[in-house]
Amino acid sequence: NFATAVNAELKIVADEDNVNDPHVIDVHATDDTNDIAVLSFTLEAEGDSDLAIDKMSASTTVTGASNVDDLVKEITLWIDGEELVSGTAMQDTDGASVGSTEGYLFDEVGYTIPAGDTVTAEIRVSFNSVADALDVGDTLTVDIGETSTDDSAGWDVDDESGERLVDADITGTVTGGAHAVYDIGLNADFVSATAVTDGAAGGSATGDDAGRYTITFDVTSFGDDVFIDADVIASTTAATIAANTSATTNDDGILWATTTNSTATTTLATGTALPILECAGSEGSNSTAPDVTTAGALSYGIPEGETRRCILSITTAAATGDIQVGVRIRGITWDVDSGDEHANVYIFDLGDFKTNTIALNFQA
Repeated sequence: NFATAVNAELKIVADEDNVNDPHVIDVHATDDTNDIAVLSFTLEAEGDSDLAIDKMSASTTVTGASNVDDLVKEITLWIDGEELVSGTAMQDTDGASVGSTEGYLFDEVGYTIPAGDTVTAEIRVSFNSVADALDVGDTLTVDIGETSTDDSAGWDVDDESGERLVDADITGTVTGGAHAVYDIGLNADFVSATAVTDGAAGGSATGDDAGRYTITFDVTSFGDDVFIDADVIASTTAATIAANTSATTNDDGILWATTTNSTATTTLATGTALPILECAGSEGSNSTAPDVTTAGALSYGIPEGETRRCILSITTAAATGDIQVGVRIRGITWDVDSGDEHANVYIFDLGDFKTNTIALNFQA
């Protein structure tokens, strides 16, 4: 009744995208990696009552590994930059004390949010090393969903009168991406993108517009020298990306496709121009990761800790009828050596790696 009278509500809202969006986490080959933020959110005490948090919980899921604790050594709750409590696995219905999906309880939090205030919070993880059960390429997802906040064993928030908030008064969710762990790898950052047409259809009765697309991005290596595949292939299905993770496949290269809001993905003219990937810097003969310029087996080397700026260029035209087309990057294949087969594919946080959609007119 008191909570109703003062409109007490705990509101959960996702916060920092650079924490929540799927990305690569640099872990160590032999040592633990401590206190890495994997979920970022805010907690707001709406209404006219202070809110005391006694319990919170979150769900964790791993891929690649059999159990969450293959990756996670410790999981902790932080509010306003202060570590408050370590989480413990909550026994659930899967029959395993810690399975591939597991809830973690943060008990006796002991934090009060003044009425009307908003605080920033993070869930951080200390990761095992590669020498332990963690394997490179494993992923970890952490989220606070409606299932978590519905569970009275996992959430206990009290108003000023000492009454526990009901489920309806704990609102909002936050979902983290599937973060991948590597001790050697790369991170890619979007820089810019362009999409222009040459206007050929307007200048000739038989001309067709050509679309010229560029996507510029930075690639930074960590842990060791890495090589990105400079061959370029088109990928319209997720199956191509999945196949590209195999060291035995020939579908290596930078993977590109049309954007999802394009009006055509199969009516692009072929042979107008080959896609090209160019990367500046670090290509000299003194580089610890020299480029490979053999046709069909191209690689750009990125020495450990260095950054190279790369540009993907695509030129294409409509094959049948007027269409709207944009271009996106779907994956960047890489390896620790410069051989033609690149065993790894970077597919994380590529949502911005795309151009605008432009009209390509076709003259029959």
